[in-house]
Amino acid sequence: MVKAKNQSSSKSSSKQAKSGRGAEKAAKVATSGKKTSANSSEESTKNKNRGTEANASSELGESLVNFTGVIDADLSFIMKKLAKRDTTTKLKALEELEGYLHAKEAEGNNVTGLEDAVEVWANFYVRLAIDSDHRVRLATNTCHLLIVSKLKKRLAPNLKEIIGVWVTSFFDQNKDVARVAMESFQAAFSVEKRNEVLLFGQAEILNYVSEVIFQKTPETLNGSKYISQEEMEQKYARVVSSSYYAIAYLIEQLGEIELSKAIELYDNLFDNPKFWENLSNQNPLIRKSCYNLIKTLSTKWPKKIEERLESLSYVYLSNIFNDKDARIHGDLWDSLLMFTRSFPQSWVIASKEKPMLPELYHFLEFGAFGSVNVSYPSLLPLISQLPPELLSTDREFYSKFFTNFWKGLTSGTIDRSNSASFFKAKSENERDIQTYLIDKEFFRLVELYLVGFQGAENKFQARNMCNALSTHIISLLTKSKDASDLLLERTRNLVIQTINNDALPEISSNRNAEADYKEFSQRLIDLLGSLSASTKIETREDRETINRLITNIFLTALAKCEQSWSQSEGLYFLLATLTRDFIDIIFSDIATLKALENFLDGKFHENIILVPLPSANYLIDIFWTFLTHKKDSHEIQHYWNALISTVLKTEDMDSKLKILSCSISNRSFGNDPRQLFNEELDVFLLSLTNTLNEQLEEDIREQIENLLYVALVSTGYILKPESRMNILNKLADIISKFIQHYFASENIFNIRKESILSSLRIFDKLSANSEFLGFLLNSNLTSVIGNIYELIFLKTNGGLGEDTINTLIEASKRIWQEIVQNREVIGRKDSLAGIIVQKIKSTLFDIHYSVSPTDFAQRVIKIIQDLYENDRAKIQEILAQFLLDDKQWREFSEPFLSLMLESSLFSEPQSITTTPEASQAGLSHSFTYDSYGLSIYARQGLFLVELINKYGIEIFHKKNCEDDEEDELTIKINILLLELLSFYILCANVISAHNTGRHIWDATSGEERKFQIFKTLQVDILSALKRYLSTSLSETPFNFKECLSRLGHTTDFLEEDDEIIDLQSLLIETIKRAHGDHSRHWSRVLELLISNVFSIANLSTPMAEKFLEFVKTSSLNLEINLALISSLRPYLELSAKYKAFQNNLAGKLCNLDAKDIFIKDNSLKNNGWTYMSLLVTTASKDDQFFLQQARARNLLQRIQTWYAELKDVPEPASYTELVHVHTQVARLLNLLVPITQDLYASHWNFILQRIQTWLQLESSLALRYEAIQLYNRLENLSASSVPSDELENELSLKLEEYQPQIYELLANFFFEVSTHKNEILSDSYSTYLDALSITCQSLSLSLLTPKASQLYEILLVPHVGIQTCTYSLLRKMTKEKVVILSEELEIISSSDNTFSAKFDEGLSTLIAEAHQKDYLKAVINGDHNILSLHHTFGYFLAWKLILDHFDFTTQKLKSHYLDHLRNKMLDDFLPYAFQTMGLISTVTKPFDLNKWDFTEFFVEAFEIELGPEIGFPVLSAHLYYRALRHFPSAIRGWWAECKKRHLYVAVDNYTEKYFSPVIIQQQIDQIQREDVKAQLQEDDKMLIRIARATNEVIAEFRIDEYAMELSLRMPNSFPLRQIEAHTVEHLGKTEVKDLKKAQLPIQAVINTQDGSLEVALNLYKKNMSLHFEGYEDCPICYSVISLDDRSLPTKPCPTCKYRFHKLCLYKWFRSSNDVTCPLCRQFFNM
Repeated sequence: MVKAKNQSSSKSSSKQAKSGRGAEKAAKVATSGKKTSANSSEESTKNKNRGTEANASSELGESLVNFTGVIDADLSFIMKKLAKRDTTTKLKALEELEGYLHAKEAEGNNVTGLEDAVEVWANFYVRLAIDSDHRVRLATNTCHLLIVSKLKKRLAPNLKEIIGVWVTSFFDQNKDVARVAMESFQAAFSVEKRNEVLLFGQAEILNYVSEVIFQKTPETLNGSKYISQEEMEQKYARVVSSSYYAIAYLIEQLGEIELSKAIELYDNLFDNPKFWENLSNQNPLIRKSCYNLIKTLSTKWPKKIEERLESLSYVYLSNIFNDKDARIHGDLWDSLLMFTRSFPQSWVIASKEKPMLPELYHFLEFGAFGSVNVSYPSLLPLISQLPPELLSTDREFYSKFFTNFWKGLTSGTIDRSNSASFFKAKSENERDIQTYLIDKEFFRLVELYLVGFQGAENKFQARNMCNALSTHIISLLTKSKDASDLLLERTRNLVIQTINNDALPEISSNRNAEADYKEFSQRLIDLLGSLSASTKIETREDRETINRLITNIFLTALAKCEQSWSQSEGLYFLLATLTRDFIDIIFSDIATLKALENFLDGKFHENIILVPLPSANYLIDIFWTFLTHKKDSHEIQHYWNALISTVLKTEDMDSKLKILSCSISNRSFGNDPRQLFNEELDVFLLSLTNTLNEQLEEDIREQIENLLYVALVSTGYILKPESRMNILNKLADIISKFIQHYFASENIFNIRKESILSSLRIFDKLSANSEFLGFLLNSNLTSVIGNIYELIFLKTNGGLGEDTINTLIEASKRIWQEIVQNREVIGRKDSLAGIIVQKIKSTLFDIHYSVSPTDFAQRVIKIIQDLYENDRAKIQEILAQFLLDDKQWREFSEPFLSLMLESSLFSEPQSITTTPEASQAGLSHSFTYDSYGLSIYARQGLFLVELINKYGIEIFHKKNCEDDEEDELTIKINILLLELLSFYILCANVISAHNTGRHIWDATSGEERKFQIFKTLQVDILSALKRYLSTSLSETPFNFKECLSRLGHTTDFLEEDDEIIDLQSLLIETIKRAHGDHSRHWSRVLELLISNVFSIANLSTPMAEKFLEFVKTSSLNLEINLALISSLRPYLELSAKYKAFQNNLAGKLCNLDAKDIFIKDNSLKNNGWTYMSLLVTTASKDDQFFLQQARARNLLQRIQTWYAELKDVPEPASYTELVHVHTQVARLLNLLVPITQDLYASHWNFILQRIQTWLQLESSLALRYEAIQLYNRLENLSASSVPSDELENELSLKLEEYQPQIYELLANFFFEVSTHKNEILSDSYSTYLDALSITCQSLSLSLLTPKASQLYEILLVPHVGIQTCTYSLLRKMTKEKVVILSEELEIISSSDNTFSAKFDEGLSTLIAEAHQKDYLKAVINGDHNILSLHHTFGYFLAWKLILDHFDFTTQKLKSHYLDHLRNKMLDDFLPYAFQTMGLISTVTKPFDLNKWDFTEFFVEAFEIELGPEIGFPVLSAHLYYRALRHFPSAIRGWWAECKKRHLYVAVDNYTEKYFSPVIIQQQIDQIQREDVKAQLQEDDKMLIRIARATNEVIAEFRIDEYAMELSLRMPNSFPLRQIEAHTVEHLGKTEVKDLKKAQLPIQAVINTQDGSLEVALNLYKKNMSLHFEGYEDCPICYSVISLDDRSLPTKPCPTCKYRFHKLCLYKWFRSSNDVTCPLCRQFFNM
């Protein structure tokens, strides 16, 4: 803590300081706020005079000056800030003070500093505790709490100064302030001391409140011009109200003896008229505090009121009922009731001045001004306490009281929320004045309740009124017989009169009479029911009185109904309700029962047909209520038959259906299952069912549906069982036939959509009935559940509208959910699941059933989710039902295994393909496909993979069932896995060849989407295989030894027919199949399976070597061995045994002759074919050491010998027949070449001859591919050779020798590719094109130029390698062409119009046709089919070629190309490019180029799959960037003319954000290059300055004292916006003028001719230099140097002698069509 200046650290020093001058000042401040009773008047005057806030601040400041040396510096600084006026400073100061006090609190009992400052704080507290801002008051009291908690009794010297403000703060309007103030008081003083403190400060408190109430005004209390009048008044109201509360608090806390010690002060307060004037103060806060004081005085110190009763009675009571603020009426009534109870005579005293009762009437008339819930419950206590002599002064008191009470109902302050209080108050008040009540007022309540609600319907709650009336009527009935009889008689007459009039009295024209009548009936029933059910009726006589009232009303209503059928609906409602609610009373009265029976036998049958439907419903209610209480079954049947007969005779179908529906739906005998069969009704209902498929009016159809529903679901037995079943069968048949019609396209009958909708709506209603569902599950109608389940999966088609389909789906979903959630079904889930599973299985195998595999899977998924979501065992059980056994799978797959497709023409050497079997997949095969083009086999595969993707193949691996079931499940899942792998291979065959025949799916259309589906399926199958293997091997590691042992007994395991119970048996089963029929296919399956097993099981090299030994000794066919070798190779590459095996195979081949190799037989007996296939399979393409060099050399020599001996082979096969052998030889040579490259090179001639021969063959694309691969290998070896190496130089020489012939063949192959530009290529052909595109990169231009136009077509071939290769070749051709044209143009005269340079026709045609076709739009719209993607890529490559022209062109040639480019090409390209970059759409964001360098684009790295998302936007950005670099003027022109505002702004912003910064930086970097700067500044005449912040280049040209500055500023969106140029001349230090014409050539070069800043500055320098050498500007272009050919002005005008550029004149003459001088307009003789 920092000490104050000159402050001593010792206590003694502190005391001395305090006893001196400082102590005197402290005493002065401490006494400035104290008051005593003796000098209260004087002090009040002082306070009034200094009551302004400014004065208070001044005094506080003076106090602080006096105490600066007493309190410590920190506290003094805080106190100074507290003296400020603004709230923010005060709050911060209080916050700092609180922190200071908390720090003191942490010091324990140390109060040093606080004790000295308490006098100052007292002055602050009395001001801040009543501050206008509640935050200041709260912070002040918080600090006060900390101070008093610390000081406690040390506060005593200053207590009287603050006690007044402190106590009034207990009642601050802000609850937090009041709470903290009270807490501080409680913290300072213990419970037993608090009253003593109040007594001690009683006089000061009273003086303070007297000053506030009598002397202060809003202005003097605040005294600041810095706060508003509203804030002043709020503060005044708060302080004044707190003062009244403080007085009440003192009276409550102190006894009368303690209070008497300040009796003079209290009397001064209470005797001052101004004190009570606040009872009528405009501020409710002040009035509320006055009411509280009155209540406190009335209970705690009544003597003081009694002494002043004469004066106070009128002042208080005359204002009490004029208080319109309902918020304070609670305090008002508390004070009034206490005051009246203590001083009832006050009302008489006050009435002497002015009658008080009219004030009460006025209060009631206005509905208590809204305080209904507070005021009305207080009326009775008030009236009970009024003196009798007051009431006697007004003989009509009750009449006026109730009259005004009723008027209050219309005041607008009473609504439904408080009407109960009104009604209860009315009843309670009237109960004590029965005489007046019964005849006039109470019956008025009954009348209001029954018929008078029309005007007060929003005022009262009927239920509350009914309860209150019933209670008081029963009370009268038990206490006053005469009174109750009078009331009930008047009530009965009112009801009977209303029934006879068939309407309520005095109904206004805008009311609904029927609704009011029903309301009357319901209210009457409620009242009668409440009276009848009352338990307070003690005597039988009283009970009979109520019963008589009920029967009289019933008979009156019944008689009214018999008079005529055309009675009010409300009357029938009343009669039906009376019958239902009081049937026991009716049946117990003979006369009443007889009247009812007569009505039902007679008039009822007439009325039921004629009355409106609502009235008929009420009549049916009466009918069934009557029958319910009948005991005789024959009588009941009689009445029922009579009713049915009457209704069925009705000709009006609508009435007939409605009445029947009503009759059946209302039929109820509780739990008594009485049979009411009626043959006529059964026949009629069955006929209605048949009409559902007919054309019906919508209303009639709806009525039929409703009638059938109520008949089928009736709790009694309305229908005979056989009739019920017939109806249900017909409804189910409609649904079944619709399903067949919709999904199987079977036109069984002409189905109306209305009929299926009707049937479904009926079942929708039935499904909500538990009893019906139980019946349905036990019947033979369970198939309808499966059909309804099918309807959930409907989709919109052409036959039915979308609305109809959606209606069917929603109804089906509702029915299904009702079924699933029904309690009858919960215990029978398995039965329900069985129904659905059977339905799915039957339709899954129905090829004509048009449902996709995905939708079938969704059906299964939904049944699982709805019934067994978390039950894995049940899920497994459901899924297992869809697994096929081996016999079923073979039946489905056999046709496709017999249909052998060529798997892959260009497989890697390790491929298991041995012979190229011709594709038999043509239209000659007859397969049946569903509507999706799927065979049953494909359908099953896709369906099961969908389920596996959803639940994982592991679901079948868990042990959730018994052992036998588990074995069966394991067998099925292993078979499934094997079939899925077979399915994978079949898909691979079709996809690889992209065969458009008929296979496992119908690929005749070549639809790409189906190929993509099956590619995805392959991924899913492979994923499922890996998951299954991981799960299996994690539980049971694979026993390789046991597997090898079993495989070692080849004969045994091939003949065994074991179950596939584990992974080992699955592997052996695959080998068995590969050894039998379709061995090639199953060998590929084996390779797929065993390679994954080896990988996941982490096969070791030693174990792999054991498998290799098995292959060596195996008698299995070649395909199996190849599969095993291919799978083992990754694990044996470093194995010595494996290398020995390879060398051994090579050695065996070296021992064979040509006759052993070139034979047709390629079986296992053909050793040549076997050894060669195995050897090729053992090696990878890049393995240069798979054979020993000597062995490789011998083998290569032996191959040469084979071909030398080929002519000597007896009966040699043709090349075509042996193409597979030549292909394998080519693969083998490809492997041998790297090993033998440094040996004697005589074999190069042989290999190149073979390549040339093979390329000349047209019979096999596979052989051509291998030949090209081999040639590529040779070229790579030659390129990587050392020039001094003679052997490798010989390879280069040989390549040069054979290259022309081979390149010519390759060029022909390359041009052939153009025929496939609109075809989706097979994987095989794409692999061939990969090799071809690599080789053709080096084709000479002489081979390409004759067919240049065809090259542009190849740009569209759907193969990225071919497209990029073509682009590379065309770019070379473009460069050569542009260079030649540029040279020609330089030679041609400038005025020669015969020269024309255009883009190649093939290039222009490709670009023009692209915008006429759909593929560009398709890609933009999200249709990413492979052809559209490649064609779009080709289109962009064409534009890249367009821009390549400008890379090599001169300025002259550039203008020619630009003329051609502006002709629509650019208008088509730019919008598409911007659309690709996302600038046209207002929904998606533009493509973010921050991550991409668009200044370069390597087409070789383009990935077509990423084209739409990344490739095309980046490529578009690259092309736009290059266009901005090469011809910004053309881009600028297009942009300026753009009519689409959104695109205009988007291009501007996008260019400024991404492109302009790059281009501007490039322009600046170019100028700052050393060579450019040296050229511009070589003779020190010109100085270049760069201002990067403004993108400005300043060139200063200086000769002697003359200087000219050229400023070129590039705008932020340059070059989209033009460069800004300015020139200024200086002579010495004087600025001469701005030569605008000097900047025109510069602007023309950059803005019009697309020149760079470097070119412009060079032109500027040359112009200025020549200008000072005496050359004049051309008057046309304002430049000395020609902007076109850089020549000088040499053509003088014969008349004016001005010189012009030749080209400028030529352009002038051509544009003006006149040969005159531009200046003098005279004839210009050239």
